[in-house]
Amino acid sequence: MSHLSELPTLRADHTIGNHTLTRDGYHVSGDSAVAIAAFDSGARAWRETLLSADDT
Repeated sequence: MSHLSELPTLRADHTIGNHTLTRDGYHVSGDSAVAIAAFDSGARAWRETLLSADDT
């Protein structure tokens, strides 16, 4: 779950965010509920990034 949530979170930050998130700073939780919430958050951030893209 960590990799699945980390990737869209970092991509969203580096595409339209403030470019500050890194793999070294990404918190990995051992708790499944927190991991699922992180996945939901990362997927939502990446979706919003894609929806905000224009033709350029």
